[in-house]
Amino acid sequence: MTSYADLQRWQQAFKSRIPVLGSRARRKAVGEMAKTSNNRKIIPMLIQALDSNEEDVSAAAREALMDLHDDEAIEALCDTWSKSRNPHIEEILLSRKYLPKKPVSLHVLVALRLGNHFGSVPRKALPFFIHLLQDQDEAIRAKAEKSLRKIPPGPARDGLCDLAVEAPCGPAAKIVTDEGFRHSDPERHCVMLFVTRQFDQYFEEDDGFRNLQAQYDQGNEQFKARILDVIRSGDRRCTGFFGTKTKPLSECSDREIGAAINGWQEHKEYDKLFAACLELPLHYGIPIVESLRRAQWSPDDLKKRTLLETLVRELDDAEIPPRRKPSGGTSLFEAWLANGSEQSGQGEVELLSRLKSATPPEGVQIVGALAANGLMSNESIEAVLHNPHWLVRLAARATGIGANQFFIRDAKGDSVFWVTELMRSTTILDFAPTMGTPADLRRPKHVPRRAFAGRLAGARRALQAILAHRRAESPRSSGRNP
Repeated sequence: MTSYADLQRWQQAFKSRIPVLGSRARRKAVGEMAKTSNNRKIIPMLIQALDSNEEDVSAAAREALMDLHDDEAIEALCDTWSKSRNPHIEEILLSRKYLPKKPVSLHVLVALRLGNHFGSVPRKALPFFIHLLQDQDEAIRAKAEKSLRKIPPGPARDGLCDLAVEAPCGPAAKIVTDEGFRHSDPERHCVMLFVTRQFDQYFEEDDGFRNLQAQYDQGNEQFKARILDVIRSGDRRCTGFFGTKTKPLSECSDREIGAAINGWQEHKEYDKLFAACLELPLHYGIPIVESLRRAQWSPDDLKKRTLLETLVRELDDAEIPPRRKPSGGTSLFEAWLANGSEQSGQGEVELLSRLKSATPPEGVQIVGALAANGLMSNESIEAVLHNPHWLVRLAARATGIGANQFFIRDAKGDSVFWVTELMRSTTILDFAPTMGTPADLRRPKHVPRRAFAGRLAGARRALQAILAHRRAESPRSSGRNP
């Protein structure tokens, strides 16, 4: 058994620079180590001796390293080679076929260098195999790629397909594309085909986007962004992903709507753009109308053509005020709103009960919490919009509460200038025509004339025209709002 004193004595021998005596001490040390070479503690010193300029010392170390039987000693030798790619060690590995049992990454690396390939790659080792496709050793790269291309159907192949989804331009994607690999899960397979831009195969598998949509809805933001990148740069068929029965525009986020609009504009799908204009708030509709005007496009249907002409006329030179979100850093008012949104989670009834006795700053925070919670009942909206304090009413406008009651608010007005001004910028441009009701068409008769003057007068008239068109086009027997 090698003692600590032995290790210290051998280390001193390798450090010795005394002529003749130092060389003799090293030869003696290597000879002693050779008798206990199956000990991982002395492998570093034997490797140091292997690289010695003294031939007899180097030869003795090589002979000792050629006779390893201990698993830990073999692992230590292979680990040193993996980090240094020492040619002297590599010669020993190739000659003796040393193969460490662990860790998995070291086992794989040495096995590939020995010329092996894996008929069954462990799924957990896939990332390491992918990494080895960039290895400095051509032989390792070739064997790693061959192993990946020969993966049989099963968990490992599914794992390789998943890696292709994560990096559509990476080496895993190239392999699964070249080999025509399928994922065992139909939905994941469709995702893989889509992100790797195998569009012909994809649309044969999932022409209605159902499988892709299911995966998209479950994915995180990074995954969704990857899908959107494909939609923006893919072929024309990809633009149908949004604005369909499976994913109507009313259920899309700002980023998704932007991707759909950009795709339709790029591929000159003006009919889809016009349909989107009739569904989306004017924040989106104004640029769409301008795009259609520049393209000099008009619908074949007479009623729609007349409507578009009206929109072009009413929205000519319309400006879109910037949409601001509470930042909590630009003003005390926005800080109150931001603080309220961070404290969301309480029920609507409880928040409204607190609002009755709240101070104005507390009321603004409660409005922020209500807005962050999402959908509110009409009774709650009315309670906030009719609050006695103007700061609370202003907070409601700033957060978009009551955006679908734009005509009512104009009819009744507000004694505070900034409440009315902010309401005009928010509600008109953020109101979705799909939320329109028959009552919305009757309200303009009671709206004061001042509501149809000023910078958003054209936007009001355009929205009124869209609502009227949607109401006229909706199935009268359905009983549903347009």
